[in-house]
Amino acid sequence: MRLRTSDSARLTHVATVGESASKGRSFLRPVLAIVVTTGAILATFFAGRYWTASILAAHWLQRLETVPDDRAEMLVASAARLGRPGLPVLVAALGSPRTSVASAGRLWLDRQLQSWENVSNQESQRNVAALAEALSAKLEDFSPAARLDAACVADRLLRWHLDGKVVDRRRVLWLCDRILQAADYQVVDRTRQASETEEASLPGRNEDVELVEQANDLPALRPLEIPDLLQEDPGRGRFASSMRVEPAPNVVPLPEVEKGPRPSDLADAWAMRGHRLGASAASEVTLYPSTGERVLVPSSPDGQEEAAGVSEPVADLSLPECMRRLHGQGLEPLAAEEELRRRGLGPLELAIARRVHHPDRNTRLQLVRELPDIPGVGATDWLVIMAGDEDEEVRLAAVTILATVSDPKVLTRVESIARNDPSERIRQQAGRLAKRRQAFYR
Repeated sequence: MRLRTSDSARLTHVATVGESASKGRSFLRPVLAIVVTTGAILATFFAGRYWTASILAAHWLQRLETVPDDRAEMLVASAARLGRPGLPVLVAALGSPRTSVASAGRLWLDRQLQSWENVSNQESQRNVAALAEALSAKLEDFSPAARLDAACVADRLLRWHLDGKVVDRRRVLWLCDRILQAADYQVVDRTRQASETEEASLPGRNEDVELVEQANDLPALRPLEIPDLLQEDPGRGRFASSMRVEPAPNVVPLPEVEKGPRPSDLADAWAMRGHRLGASAASEVTLYPSTGERVLVPSSPDGQEEAAGVSEPVADLSLPECMRRLHGQGLEPLAAEEELRRRGLGPLELAIARRVHHPDRNTRLQLVRELPDIPGVGATDWLVIMAGDEDEEVRLAAVTILATVSDPKVLTRVESIARNDPSERIRQQAGRLAKRRQAFYR
């Protein structure tokens, strides 16, 4: 009887414990099923989002070559919304030979850089590294103009504080330096190639005689005495403004036979670069051996200039006309670009100069809007040049921005430009400029 009672109790306990464990397992099963299903859905969503973005980017990259001009910006904007997977599309657009596509690439790369400033620091650093990789990968396929635009972007990338724990900082710096150097030395290399091609077409001569002639053709180096440029107080406005001043009475001009830049033109170039000129400024102006009329103007054996070359020596041109030659014919862009480098303009300033007289009106208008936010380039002087643009909207945008400058001398100059403008809308800005200028003398 006792055995039966013990067995009955044990069976009852086992049955009770077994039933409770079964109930616990039955409760955990739906919870585990929900967790696993949710994880699978999220994994599928993020994986599908990444692969979808990559597939769309690859598709739009192929369409970039055939997209109509009126839909180019829409396609580039769609690629920009993809985020990091769309960066190769934006870089390919920047290097496109089509003006509409290249303009859209510049516009949306600028907007991407601005939007990254509003995201987390680590995310922005990863974006910077990805963009540097994309630019460097396409650098060999870029035209000279596209390389200068890429150098402008690389200059902005270098302003980010990069953490070595987040990205490979040394590689990003190396990539940006590679982009800047490609834009800086390409003109010399192309000029050397053009010179070699020209020399090969001429009758054979003694190499020693040629070397002596090349040495004699180089202008003699002499220091340039150029007065300091008036710089705006950093606390007075948003622009790094600089005004052109007349040379001092004791300045000795360069002889005309040297074909060098006039001191006033060199001063203008360095004013746009945002520097002050002093006694040591001449040492920073690089004189390339390939610069000169003999190399850049192809000549026939009888000494007559060919019509297909440069129409006149660029060293005798004013600074605005030299910048206009960047979009000339034949060898004119090559000669103008190297002459501007010789006068002190770097890759960033050359990228701006190329857009000042760009054939596309939207490119010039976008440049006017970007200039106030580009540090160290003397935005006021560039905007004054843009105030004389052939397009009314470009002139109006430049005058409107210049009306916010906190410099009475600049306001007086812009007011004179506005009063003589053929557009009624721009002439109306003259009154606003006059009131703002008079407020400084009260």
